[in-house]
Amino acid sequence: MYRTSEYVSLAHPDKVADYLSCFILDRFLEKDPMTRYALEVMIKDNHVTLGGEITSTAQYSPEDIAAFVRIAVNQIGYTSAYQRIWGKENTICGDNIEVTQHISRQSPDIAQGVNNSGWGDQGIFWGMATNTPETDYMPKDWWLARKIGKHLYDTRYAGIDIKTQVTLKDDRIDEIVVAIPMNHRHFESDIGNAVAFCCNGSREYKLHVNGTGKFVKHGPVGDCGVTGRKLAVDFYGGNCKIGGGCVDGETEYLSPEGWRKIKDYSGGLVGQVDDQMKLSFVKPERYIQTYSDDVYSILQKHSLSMVLSGNHNVYYRTSKGNYKKKSLAEILEQNSLTKQGFHAEIPRFFTFDFAGGTRKYSDSMTRLLVAHCADGTVIENNPESECRFNCRISVKRPRKIERLRWILNGCGIDFKERVNSDGFTRFYYKLENTSKFLSEHFVNPDKKTAELLSEEVMLWDGSEKYVEYRTTRKADADFMQFIFSAVTGYPWSLITRDKEEPGRSVCYLVRKTRSKFASPFRTKDPANDNKIQRLPSQGVYCFTVPTGLLLLRRDNKVFVTGNSPWTKDGTKADLSLNLLARARALSYVKEHPECPEVFCAISCRIGSPEILVVFTDRQGNDLLSYRECVSPEEVIKHFRLREPRFAEMCRNGLFT
Repeated sequence: MYRTSEYVSLAHPDKVADYLSCFILDRFLEKDPMTRYALEVMIKDNHVTLGGEITSTAQYSPEDIAAFVRIAVNQIGYTSAYQRIWGKENTICGDNIEVTQHISRQSPDIAQGVNNSGWGDQGIFWGMATNTPETDYMPKDWWLARKIGKHLYDTRYAGIDIKTQVTLKDDRIDEIVVAIPMNHRHFESDIGNAVAFCCNGSREYKLHVNGTGKFVKHGPVGDCGVTGRKLAVDFYGGNCKIGGGCVDGETEYLSPEGWRKIKDYSGGLVGQVDDQMKLSFVKPERYIQTYSDDVYSILQKHSLSMVLSGNHNVYYRTSKGNYKKKSLAEILEQNSLTKQGFHAEIPRFFTFDFAGGTRKYSDSMTRLLVAHCADGTVIENNPESECRFNCRISVKRPRKIERLRWILNGCGIDFKERVNSDGFTRFYYKLENTSKFLSEHFVNPDKKTAELLSEEVMLWDGSEKYVEYRTTRKADADFMQFIFSAVTGYPWSLITRDKEEPGRSVCYLVRKTRSKFASPFRTKDPANDNKIQRLPSQGVYCFTVPTGLLLLRRDNKVFVTGNSPWTKDGTKADLSLNLLARARALSYVKEHPECPEVFCAISCRIGSPEILVVFTDRQGNDLLSYRECVSPEEVIKHFRLREPRFAEMCRNGLFT
């Protein structure tokens, strides 16, 4: 079993953004402990953008806030002296930061719920604890990644943009990765010694230092920093859920082996697309399982079927052709206010280059296997005259007879042709693999094989009138839906048709559709078949992938959507509930040391002080659950969140 966690230093661009938000919050709390604060930060090169809401009696001018930003950047270590060492082209200096500000007050709609001792948002917040006091009751991989990163930062490379990553295999260190700007020749041996020191002298692991071989341009010059993007660093690494779930358990994700229900995910690669709708397979950064009482079914009869939670980031094209992400809750609100409904075109298409695919068969053998899967029969009791063959195809149409004769000659294999009295011509041949499933013959095809398949299956089991492929095998329908879509760049719908005659098999139709997009929120036109319905509370799931876009399928209809949104900035109420979830998990594991790991999920809803607390083990088995009323103020006071200590927590960590 593998587990991986990373850690980044305070000088990493994303942590710089976190620190700036925390530093500014502390300045407000110094003057007004009742400040309500939700400020996001983005930093790129010497430019900082602030956006969010601050409600406080403390009054600071835009010039004051810009000064706070420059002070905080210098505190991290990005000073003029530091910049002289590395060069202006490679890093930043706090004195030269330009600040753009977009700050308003908290929405009165949210404020009325908070003023009534209720929570200011809905959501699910996770905490965990292990029964290992030697790692501060935290997961070992996270604890080691943090230990190595802090040792390098605190004792050797203060103010440096450092990333560390630790992978455990069955609780033993397997790999350690370090990324750190280098500027002297003894760099790697120095890092190796420091890492070994943190591992009690052991070097029984693979150590990778600066995988590209060069790391000079760093900090916000090398990478844009944004608040909230390194929450896993502050929480539990790859060991605990962070962020909200998005889709229901019946929604399918695409793996290299085919479509799988997202609720059954147990590891492996998942399909993501980029902004050009090009498909690739990646290991997800996070797999999320949680519950939501804010779930909707969005149905467009012939093209789209989605079940999404309200916080899900829907990816859509606007009427002007721009692509955007917006939470489903926002879309539904705007939909209710707009006469014609909200204009959002959901992409339903993708392409795939089949790079790295295999070409297992010649062109002729590929065509023969298609014909075999379409019309072939496996012979179990051969007549003596055909004992050297194990398969046959019976065809009557002259076109198919001529094509099959051409294919078999091209294969260069022994075959026999015989015309029967019933008008059918029978072709006998031998195959090593007699399976009738295309999906078993053509696992991971290369591009040429995929193109051949998309052409040949239409000649044997296709309809020119509807541009559709027909099969009685669901696995082949799934497989060819993927092949057709990937090769043509158009959506192909998979339709199930029950045969009217008793005893006949179900037929699956894979049909090309005309539109690459669906507009499910245009609900106010009577001609539309769109339907939006709120559903009961249920489990929701999602992945976080690098591009932020997932290829999913529901009811055999494929669509592109955003991946799971991260939880919001930790300086808001989210942090108090995450701290409470960790504290509850820690108490539970100390009372039940026989449990190796305990997970605590706390869910709340806007305007209410009631929370739901659920304890589970790693397998998702319920250990304990209860509801209680806890006001935000109680939790905030317990964790001293009215004090100006957020910059300290950002620097030193939340739980250790």
